[in-house]
Amino acid sequence: MTPLLPTAYHQNQALQGLAMIGRTVLHYRILQQLGGGGMGVVYEAEDLNLGRHVALKFLPSELERDPQALERFQREARSASALNHPNICTIYEIGQEGGIHFIAMELLEGETLKARMAKPPALALDQVLALAHDIADALDAAHAKGIVHRDIKPANIFINQRNQAKILDFGLAKLAARTAVGVAQTETLGSSPIDLTLTHPGSAVGTVAYMSPEQARGKELDARTDLFSFGTVLYEVATGSLPFRGDTTAVVFDAILNRTPPLPTRVNPDLPSKLEEIISKLLEKNPDLRYQSAAEVRADLKRLQRDTSSAQIPLPLAAWGERKTRPRVATDSHWLRYAGIALVVLVVGTIVALLSVRHGRAMTERDAILVTDFVNTTADPVFDGTLKKALAVDLEQSPYLNVFPEQKVQQTLKFMGRSPDERVTSEIGREICQRDGIKALMTGSIAALGNQLVVTLEAVNALSGDSLARDQQRAKSKEQVLDAVQEAATHVRRQLGESLASIHKYDKSLSEATTSSLEALKALTLGDAKHEASEELEALPNYQHAVELDPNFAMAYARLGAVYHNLGQMEQSEQYRQKAFELRDRASEREKLYIMSHYYGDSGQLEKGITALEMYRQTYPNDSIPYTNLASIYLQLGQFENALDNARHAVAIDAGSVTAYQNLAASYAGLNRLAEAKATLNDALEHNVKSATLHMQRATIAWGENDTATMERELQAAQGSADGDLMVLDFRARAAGARGQIRLARDLTRKAREAMQRLNLKQGPATVLAQL
Repeated sequence: MTPLLPTAYHQNQALQGLAMIGRTVLHYRILQQLGGGGMGVVYEAEDLNLGRHVALKFLPSELERDPQALERFQREARSASALNHPNICTIYEIGQEGGIHFIAMELLEGETLKARMAKPPALALDQVLALAHDIADALDAAHAKGIVHRDIKPANIFINQRNQAKILDFGLAKLAARTAVGVAQTETLGSSPIDLTLTHPGSAVGTVAYMSPEQARGKELDARTDLFSFGTVLYEVATGSLPFRGDTTAVVFDAILNRTPPLPTRVNPDLPSKLEEIISKLLEKNPDLRYQSAAEVRADLKRLQRDTSSAQIPLPLAAWGERKTRPRVATDSHWLRYAGIALVVLVVGTIVALLSVRHGRAMTERDAILVTDFVNTTADPVFDGTLKKALAVDLEQSPYLNVFPEQKVQQTLKFMGRSPDERVTSEIGREICQRDGIKALMTGSIAALGNQLVVTLEAVNALSGDSLARDQQRAKSKEQVLDAVQEAATHVRRQLGESLASIHKYDKSLSEATTSSLEALKALTLGDAKHEASEELEALPNYQHAVELDPNFAMAYARLGAVYHNLGQMEQSEQYRQKAFELRDRASEREKLYIMSHYYGDSGQLEKGITALEMYRQTYPNDSIPYTNLASIYLQLGQFENALDNARHAVAIDAGSVTAYQNLAASYAGLNRLAEAKATLNDALEHNVKSATLHMQRATIAWGENDTATMERELQAAQGSADGDLMVLDFRARAAGARGQIRLARDLTRKAREAMQRLNLKQGPATVLAQL
């Protein structure tokens, strides 16, 4: 199964940003990229009129055509420009050129509170109180104008070189539509009435760990949501840990809504009791019991500043991450305690291992299994490839079995000097297993027996050839073959050691998990072969044929949504994505999570997408797809460190995934680690992971480095498929425009549009290159 959320054309924002450097937009000359967020990319630029350096924030090119995103960007600018306060980042200008929208704002020198908390020494108490006073003052000014930030967190609080706090990024700002408690009734910014409501009931916007309960529920918000988030920040600064934590978004939501955090003084006994009172009142789950205005918070902080002498807040070591300080040395009694625990774990582990052997479990959850092609002696070609796909879908329902990815199979075939499309017989399968350290392979066959069809499945030890599990089922007709495959797979899963409880939970019939139509499944299989090779245009006819054969085929609709999304055809993508979501219960558990995460992620409901993907990752930890798609979402949000972490996991699990490498390279580029981005792309090609989009990424980096020879070489390498040819044509058109070759740019643009019309595409697939 291939990833849906990451797109070949919309994930390269970090790479494309390199091409902006050196350009002049109106009277601003762009010097370097500073970072990015969900609603824009930020550059340092020189104001050629006034001779000062500013920060320019651009709307990402892939969102230019999204009216909601454009409106949100403009709202941020209007919101922030209405505020003139020393603790709020100043907005100088809102402008656009050539359809590119930007905000010119104050260029700050210093670091974010998030960065400051990540390194020693600890902040002194008087520093914490001074910064808290600045934040409260800024919020009071914003709330007085009816503006709610809704994303207060350490990353959005900047500490300048004078140790003053400044609030950044009103990208989620909301102008209160009604009088909020503690907020003046101000419904205009300037003279025109503006509704700055960016969400509606039922959608949660903001950074999860810092959300208020009402925000987590997707309710209407007023100024008090910022006060709760402010309390979370203060708790974290004062104690070194977040008040609401968890391994998944769902767990964090539950903590915010239902759990009371430990008292700050229990985490850090040196805190003043009055600061604990302030934090606890800010973190009241009921807004009516919370502080009702930032002015009240500011007054209490000022009193505490007056009554408290300077003191150091000793944060726990765990709060600092990797600190280069001397670790505590455990006493002998500590060592004995840890040694005792280790001994118990060792003994228990040994007992479990012995019991596993005694019960004859043929495999463990960490073992991979390779599915070979079926031996088909029926002379009916509909079974070729189709039954292998059906068996893989059934086995992939199981969290117990780790099906070796098809892309990795193709990669190993290349290393063996074979065609990646070659049929994987049992002999070739055993060689693949031995090369990749796979314990077992699953073989299958279908044969005619009178007027019946016999399906046989067998799991085989890859080294010895011994049978690990075997089952045979009969089908009275071709229409019953998929049921026979599913029944045989269920028996084999049990023989391999999977529990009955797991099988009962993750064992939908194939007609419910995929389709009852062999022909439709055959079409999906052919489409997947092209989709996995990033040949999206070639995949389309097969997926379209699949839904024609079975109008209720959820995964075929999901694939269509993915392909059209990758091609930049958002209207068609949304149509098929919605249909897949409506039919999600007609898919396996794994595919259901896949469809949900794709739907939420592509429709801009990123937090719900993250929640679905984290559930996916927990249930199927050996699947690269949730890591790949999480990396894609974090790239969209400009959270490059999170993207990098997930992309690394994806590549480690599936080194044959084109999209995993694309995300990894884009993550490095977003962090301005270009040498590692290039090394990643080189590594992909050395592993025989080939795709036009990988070459386009290399060409984009070369463009940003003014390396024309490398750029041309990579553009030539990207050609050869309909997708690649169109991307290259679009790239050359935009590059010509950036060089001022207007006539050439127009000619190439005309040719690109003609190509799109021939392919029945409404929008260019390489819209991400609009920044060039």
